Amino acid sequence: LLRFLEERTYERVGEDSSREASVRLLAATNVDLEERVAAGSFRQDLFYRLDVARVELPPLRDRLEDLPLLVEHFLASLGRPEVGLSEAALSELRLRPWPGNVRQLRNAIEDALIQLGGGLELGPEHFTLRDHERSAQLDHGFEGAVCREVLAIPSDASELFYELRGRLEQTLVEVALERTGGNQVAAARLLGMNRASFRRKMKEFDAPEGERSPEQG
Repeated sequence: LLRFLEERTYERVGEDSSREASVRLLAATNVDLEERVAAGSFRQDLFYRLDVARVELPPLRDRLEDLPLLVEHFLASLGRPEVGLSEAALSELRLRPWPGNVRQLRNAIEDALIQLGGGLELGPEHFTLRDHERSAQLDHGFEGAVCREVLAIPSDASELFYELRGRLEQTLVEVALERTGGNQVAAARLLGMNRASFRRKMKEFDAPEGERSPEQG
């Protein structure tokens, strides 16, 4: 393999002469090969022969704007291009962490089509949230942040209600800013707050300023 990658030549079984191959080799992985090389579990010479041009594809949870196009593609590939996706269903899909990436999305759509039967629009009720997906969701977004804060409070803490409320409010502000890329107006809208109230909470918790949208001035 190393010689083939280096010289683009090979020999057939039983032949003495070499043949040239005009091919383009693509290799994919979901692990950090540089770490594996450093740990001695992946051959360094093979790594450097493969490491010519890299294309890094972020996980689905980091490119949720692709969801509508991916859903449309999978509906067509599954033979149901006439089926649409409701806004409520799209919002539900955006809340999921998708640890299985695009394959998991395809399976979810196929399962939803079975639930839909002969209907023409997928709603949130057609997307089943399995136990392992529910656990993954608790590690992601608002739900996970809230659970982690609740578990972090000592059971013998005095004024538990006020301690819990303060922590949750701060966590929600921080997560909203993170989810909206620091846009204060979008973060306030996400939490159902007006801009002035959200700004007061930011100052109260000393949250990073982030960026302001044009309408903030």
